[in-house]
Amino acid sequence: MNIISNTLIVIVGLLHIGFFVLERFLWTTPVGHKLFRMTAEQAKLTANLAGNQAIYNLLLALGLFWALSASNTESSRSIQVYILIFIMICGIYGAITVSKSILFLQTLPALLALLSIMALLAQPRMNDITTHPEQPTAFKALNRKPYNTKFIALQKKYYPEVKPLVLNSSSDTVYKKIIDHITHNTSWKIVSSDAQLKFIEATEQTKFFRFTDDIVIEVQDNNPSSIVQMRSRSRMGQSDFGVNAKRILNFFAELNNSTN
Repeated sequence: MNIISNTLIVIVGLLHIGFFVLERFLWTTPVGHKLFRMTAEQAKLTANLAGNQAIYNLLLALGLFWALSASNTESSRSIQVYILIFIMICGIYGAITVSKSILFLQTLPALLALLSIMALLAQPRMNDITTHPEQPTAFKALNRKPYNTKFIALQKKYYPEVKPLVLNSSSDTVYKKIIDHITHNTSWKIVSSDAQLKFIEATEQTKFFRFTDDIVIEVQDNNPSSIVQMRSRSRMGQSDFGVNAKRILNFFAELNNSTN
């Protein structure tokens, strides 16, 4: 999938370099007259406007190639998505105001590249992340489905960094800090908490689509230290786009900083 995505992005980039050449160097030539269906006089009058448009196309292509040359990080993919959406919007506007052919030459290739990136970002196909895949903490009050054992291998492959958090404090102290941190530093809603079992269940709504994700935390006594087990699960969709793993890692980082 990564090869397909990169290939489609290269095609989009090359197309826009082609647009740059046409608008910057061939606009006032017989080739330009024929392609853009205009007279020599019309081409001469609009040459500066075409040259300006050509620079935009060149910059879009260079932006795609620059993001492509970077490692496949979240930021580089975000840049690719932004540029492709920009190209699609401009293509739709051009199809409405100039020619419908722009829809096929500009919008369609960008759309295909964008869909390939979204499919890539949707990997792995899992929506339930836990710090202990072999013995995941079960939901109680929220009464959710058991952890899918098919996710064990996927999580170890894609999210090996998601592990239990060990803190050099008693389980009572850690439990209180977790409750305090959730209450004052997150948008989570605590559904149930048990100070004796050191067990917390909560929910959080995602920022953009307002989907509700479920969270369960268990503090285990490992005298004189404590072990924090956590599980984060999306209610909607077969893929979480890395949201649940990020939630666990961010929460553990914040908790670790507040405890030390």
